[in-house]
Amino acid sequence: VTDTFGRVLLGRSTRGMWELPGGRIETDEAAPAAAVRELNEETGLTARVDDAHVITVLHDDRLDVRRVTAVVRISRWDGELSLPEPHHFVRWEFHDLNTVA
Repeated sequence: VTDTFGRVLLGRSTRGMWELPGGRIETDEAAPAAAVRELNEETGLTARVDDAHVITVLHDDRLDVRRVTAVVRISRWDGELSLPEPHHFVRWEFHDLNTVA
C-alpha cells in the first residue's frame, strides 16, 4: 500500500516488527481480493479489487515452512488508518522506501 508520495504502509506489530498489511488467501479467493480484504481488516482502509495489482510472487523456504507469497500493490484507497486488530498491531505509518532497511 502506497500513498501519494510513494511511501509504503508498514505496521508496528505487537512482536516489535515492522510488517506489511497482509494475510492468508481464503478458499476460492484471488490474491488481489485477499489483499483488499486484509487491508480493511488490519488498517480500516478500503480499496477496490480493480486497484490491487499483483507485482511479483515470492517463494520463501525457511525451516520446515514453505510459503508462496503474492505481493500486491494498492495505490488507491479510502478511509483513515485505524487499529481494528490491536492484538496484532500497535500503529500504522507510511515510510519512505529509501529509508527502509
